[in-house]
Amino acid sequence: MDDLKNGALYIGTIPSSMDNNRCSVALEDDGSVTFYIYAPNANKVEVAGMGGYFSSERIQLKPDMQGGFLANIKDFHWAMHY
Repeated sequence: MDDLKNGALYIGTIPSSMDNNRCSVALEDDGSVTFYIYAPNANKVEVAGMGGYFSSERIQLKPDMQGGFLANIKDFHWAMHY
């Protein structure tokens, strides 16, 4: 699990909240997308695309003070894989 691959320390299923009541990726009513990752031991969490409409520019998620990190992306292109 500590292997670096594609610049990431973790490759696999994105952890949802500790109680599994929060989705890792959620499409909001306004069309925006919220990314949420439960990572209580992390200092920083980032997401990025692999090209196409989802840029490879890193988006830093903000801590929610409960062990999770989240970011809401407005104007996210529809039908994206994330």
